[in-house]
Amino acid sequence: MIISVVFAQLQNLRILNLNKAANETLWPSQSSMVPFPKLRVLQLYCFQDRNLGASLFNIIHRYQNLESLTLGGFFVEKIWQHPEPGDDEEQHGVIRALPRLRELSLFRLYKLTHLFEDPADVQLLRSLETLFIDGCSRLRTLLSSFVSFQNLRDLAVLNCHGMTKLLASSVAKSLVRLVRMSITDCKRMKQVIVNNEGEAKGEIVFSELKIIDLRRLPSLESFLGGGSHIQFPNLERVILIECPEMRSFSFGTIITPKLDRIITKIIEYRHVDEYYLNGQYFHHLEEAKQIQQLQEANLDLNTSVRKLWEKDSSTTLQDVFITQVMVRTNPFSVSPY
Repeated sequence: MIISVVFAQLQNLRILNLNKAANETLWPSQSSMVPFPKLRVLQLYCFQDRNLGASLFNIIHRYQNLESLTLGGFFVEKIWQHPEPGDDEEQHGVIRALPRLRELSLFRLYKLTHLFEDPADVQLLRSLETLFIDGCSRLRTLLSSFVSFQNLRDLAVLNCHGMTKLLASSVAKSLVRLVRMSITDCKRMKQVIVNNEGEAKGEIVFSELKIIDLRRLPSLESFLGGGSHIQFPNLERVILIECPEMRSFSFGTIITPKLDRIITKIIEYRHVDEYYLNGQYFHHLEEAKQIQQLQEANLDLNTSVRKLWEKDSSTTLQDVFITQVMVRTNPFSVSPY
């Protein structure tokens, strides 16, 4: 009862290392009380007792005013489940509907295999505007077919090395309000958007997308697979850094009337974790100093990506040749023959 009195007005709560004792104190398992009824921002990190997730997620859905949620370190395979008729709302150990949630950040959930198992689950987050995922290595794809995020504006995925693709084309078509997209340090990512099997080739329009950030993706071959046409009427900036296998942006027609540069090297002034903890991930792109870029009038994205790939390939071959020459001419090297 003391908790409900003292923290009745609390709107922001951050716990950097949640343990079992703190969990039971803050959210008593036998109590139906909501200790922080006005809570709007909740950040929970658990790097010791990682099995707290199931019991904790049972009660988070009680916070119907929650607008921003960050979860880090929990050992859970799933975090959402659409309620079935007659279900006991406490029995599943997963989060239910959060109708006002605008920002969701998932950090180092190493066992997480699905963001949503059922397309109906996405309705639990119908107001979501920002989705940030970092270090969820068992995720194979972010959003599968028939999932719609019509209000999503910011999407960032980092260090998800199990992903080979990010979105199905049917999902991409629903992202009509997306403004910023960033995919960084995903070792196995081959394509960002893939056509659904058996789906006819069509057109994808990112009406509001302004920034595409692709960095350190060693397996990336293209942004869009298949032959679908794609339009970016408001795209202003493409950041393309250390994507050595990317020979083409897309295999279909691309329309980018406002794009005039591709940034190929930047200097970041602060570590990304600082922005992550403060919910300001995309601000580091605004602050980063652009020190190398490809700039042309009427820039064609496919042609430019091809030029960059050819330049990188020739540089790599030159480096290999120089290395071989240095080894052969080094008087201290041991000949294998």
